[in-house]
Amino acid sequence: MKRIAIQSNFQLGFGYGMGDFMFHRDTYTAFGHGGDVAGYQAALYMNREDNVGVVVFANSIGRGGIDTEDLAFSALDLLSKQ
Repeated sequence: MKRIAIQSNFQLGFGYGMGDFMFHRDTYTAFGHGGDVAGYQAALYMNREDNVGVVVFANSIGRGGIDTEDLAFSALDLLSKQ
């Protein structure tokens, strides 16, 4: 399988592929996607080098709702610490 990341900013801190995103975190690169539709949110991000991933689902959005991407990144940051 050929891996391709496309530069989307000058600092190379963020890139995108076919429906997925890559983010350079402090000590690793996160790969995945998040989003919302019709009152539901989801986020799936993984650290492929450490073989860990996080999936977060929520059935509320808007004021007082859960930020699934922030929660997924926070959990993945904790799981990726060595």
